[in-house]
Amino acid sequence: MNNGLMQFVHDLFRQDRNLWYKSGLSWRLLIGVLVLSTVIALLGTGLQLYLDYRRDLGDVSDRIASVRLSHQESLTTSLWKLDNQQLATEMDNAVHLKDIIGVKIYADGQVAYQAGRPPASDEQFISQRFPLIYNDGRNKADLGELEIVASLSGIQQRLIDRLLVILATQSLNIFLVSAFILLFVQALISRHLLQIAEKAKQIHQGHADEFVSLDRPKNKSPDELDVVVSALNEMIRQSREWHTELEETVQERTESLSNAQRIAHLGNWSLDLTTNELTWSDEVYVIFGVDKKTAKLNYDIFLEMTFPEDREAVKKEYAGSIEEKRTYTIEHRIIRKRDGEIRWVHEKCEHTCNAAGEVIHSEGTVQDITVRKRTEGLAIRLGYIVEESLNEIFVFDAKTLKFTQVNYGARTNLGYSLEEMLELTPVDLKPEFTPDSFEDAIRPLRDGEKNIIVFRTIHKRKDGSHYDVEIHLQLMHKETPPVFVAIVQDISERKIVELALEKAKIDAETANKAKSEFLASMSHDLRTPLNAMMGFSEMMSLKTFGPLGDPHYEDYAKDIHQSGSHLISLIDDILDLSKVEAGKYVLNEEDLDIEPLIHRCVNMITTFADLKKLDLIIDIPPDLPRFRGDERAMMQVINNLLSNAVKFTPQDGHITVSAKVTDENAIEIIVADDGIGMSRHDITRALKPFEQADSAHAKRHEGTGLGLHLCQSLVKLHSGQLKVESEENQGTTFVVHLPPKRTVLI
Repeated sequence: MNNGLMQFVHDLFRQDRNLWYKSGLSWRLLIGVLVLSTVIALLGTGLQLYLDYRRDLGDVSDRIASVRLSHQESLTTSLWKLDNQQLATEMDNAVHLKDIIGVKIYADGQVAYQAGRPPASDEQFISQRFPLIYNDGRNKADLGELEIVASLSGIQQRLIDRLLVILATQSLNIFLVSAFILLFVQALISRHLLQIAEKAKQIHQGHADEFVSLDRPKNKSPDELDVVVSALNEMIRQSREWHTELEETVQERTESLSNAQRIAHLGNWSLDLTTNELTWSDEVYVIFGVDKKTAKLNYDIFLEMTFPEDREAVKKEYAGSIEEKRTYTIEHRIIRKRDGEIRWVHEKCEHTCNAAGEVIHSEGTVQDITVRKRTEGLAIRLGYIVEESLNEIFVFDAKTLKFTQVNYGARTNLGYSLEEMLELTPVDLKPEFTPDSFEDAIRPLRDGEKNIIVFRTIHKRKDGSHYDVEIHLQLMHKETPPVFVAIVQDISERKIVELALEKAKIDAETANKAKSEFLASMSHDLRTPLNAMMGFSEMMSLKTFGPLGDPHYEDYAKDIHQSGSHLISLIDDILDLSKVEAGKYVLNEEDLDIEPLIHRCVNMITTFADLKKLDLIIDIPPDLPRFRGDERAMMQVINNLLSNAVKFTPQDGHITVSAKVTDENAIEIIVADDGIGMSRHDITRALKPFEQADSAHAKRHEGTGLGLHLCQSLVKLHSGQLKVESEENQGTTFVVHLPPKRTVLI
């Protein structure tokens, strides 16, 4: 390029120089060159001023961004907390920055707070708005917008100062080099400037898709045009990047908005009243259960999905909002298209008017509030149940202990009004407690050691009377602030019954002890003459002092001896039972072998079993361990069980006596028969003292009804259990269960 330029200059000055002075065209050309040079200088100056203006605008934008970064978060927090003093301080600090003349906060489209001054009527300015969104992890709310206004007056003054300096410095250069520059303008600059200007225009309009490329030879080192072209190409590149980032940001914001709507069950809609065309966001389709792909929407279709009983109210409210040009807001029910489910929604919208003041467009939101409505209904029902409950229900603050809620049942019983109750604490109602002792009582709840505590105390009414109460107390940590909830029952009547029962129990135990002592005394007094009668009757039967005379006397003597033996046996049972019930029966414990013990008992009853031709079976394993017990008591238990089995088993029946060791090392002795058996009711009666089974067969046999009860008592003295399994006409099985601690393991 340099060689070509030098050749161009050489050819130019080779021409007749007189033509420049003599020819009017030369002067006109000179004047043109001067003018053109001036214009070029002005263009350069204008470009410089334009770049300075852009830079100053950038500085102003940076200051606006600085205000945003420095104050947006604190303003949002102050606005959330309604801290007007801090809000004013932050805004005043912002407007003291260079070129910043005003800061405003908009809420619902209206100015809520402002600082600084408004721009003058002839003052140029720029402003930017930023959203104020509060988010602390638990709460997220759109509080409005922050507008920052910056004046351009300072920029204009600085540009004028620069213009004067540039014009002064460039004027001389223009006149000195204008003629020379004239020669190069058309060939080297003008056409390229036009190309650059066109590209700059495209950049300004946002239509620059291709980079700038000048139609001229490449220089080894870039000149001014190359720098401008490079700058333009950089602007084009940045414009592409900004456009891409903007598209990504819009996409992210759209997805974020969609997710927010989905989480909040909140959608937005718009209705064009001139075409009746209704537009929904994705979440509204979900709320109404409508397929987005096939849906054709308008206001009438929306009304069809509105619950019939709410339809007129919705129409009336929407029409009224249009007529009065106010915000439309309503809660109503809808019927979902997909499944017919009835749901609650909250709608809110604002209207847009044309130049004539007619509403032509509505823009609003719809939120699914079904869960909230159901919760409110449940809360109302629960509140009614709690209020009307006959139990006393108290709620009091965990810190101050003052009542915050007291139900009707409590107020009625105590005689206080609700206003009076709200000035009291639990200690005021509990004369047994002081503030310190009550705090000690509830400390396990505060420390988390217990979820609930139950205790009894007394409550003091307003009239000074007292009544007994049982209190179930919980600490509700999740409430804000935490509260205690107490459910209190008036147990005055229960206490009276409990005292009566306790007295009756003591009286019964006293009477039972007196009975046992009486029976023991009577048994002892009866045993002495009975022993004499039995001795004399036995001597008469044996004819110790000679014949009795009439043979009937011998039979009578035997009858007297048998009756006396039976009576002695009954007296022994009564005496043993009396000792057990009086707690005076002492076990003489020793290690016992089960097999010989059972054989001895079986031998004592074999004669009676043979008379009824009963099959008496003994089934005892050889390696059965010994057990710790009272030999006389255990023989008495086994004898009574065997006697009952023989007594209630018909002729030719079977009786089995067995023993075993359980998996837990407990010993069980089993006496089973296939006799008449007992019903469940009969079993209960048979185990009671002085009672027998109700069956006619059972009543035909003699007995006082003490045998089984005595067996049960003696087994219990061994820490064991007497189990009975029986079915009428199927036989009876008695199991003497002795615990593992009674087993003697080798």
